[in-house]
Amino acid sequence: MNNKHTKTTTEFSNKKINMHLNRKLSAAIIAAFLFTLLFCFMPGIKESIPNFSIKKTSPHFIDLFPLYLLFFTPFFLIMGTLGTVIVDLLVSAFVKDRSKKIDFIMSFIFHAIFGLLMFEFGMMGVILIFIVDRILSIRKENYSYLYPLGCLVLSAIIGTLVYFIFTIV
Repeated sequence: MNNKHTKTTTEFSNKKINMHLNRKLSAAIIAAFLFTLLFCFMPGIKESIPNFSIKKTSPHFIDLFPLYLLFFTPFFLIMGTLGTVIVDLLVSAFVKDRSKKIDFIMSFIFHAIFGLLMFEFGMMGVILIFIVDRILSIRKENYSYLYPLGCLVLSAIIGTLVYFIFTIV
């Protein structure tokens, strides 16, 4: 009987870890998409990047959206997901009480520290991941592996549509 209880507990904890990881992956994909949009519309982005050699007549780089999306999405998937998981582990190690307010503040502080390591663009990305992850955690949905996959496919479809629209125009 005890073996059955242990198996059920292990299955429950594995399911909870998978849902948590799927939420983190979804947050990273959504944050990468939002960061790409922000990156396309930020004024002065061309001047702030050294050796930026793309000559565009438009003040915004929305026509480069698919290229930025291809560049930022893997970075957010790897670094963003890994960083948020590490932050959650650090917060759980430092905060034994797990009150929501302290958890929120400590999580934000650790996210900010990780963001400072990646300079100004990294800080914006980390803040976006933090906000999106908090919104997704409030929703308390069961996140299966299909949710991050759907976010990734939707992001790719939108990037492709933007590419085709600006190639035609």
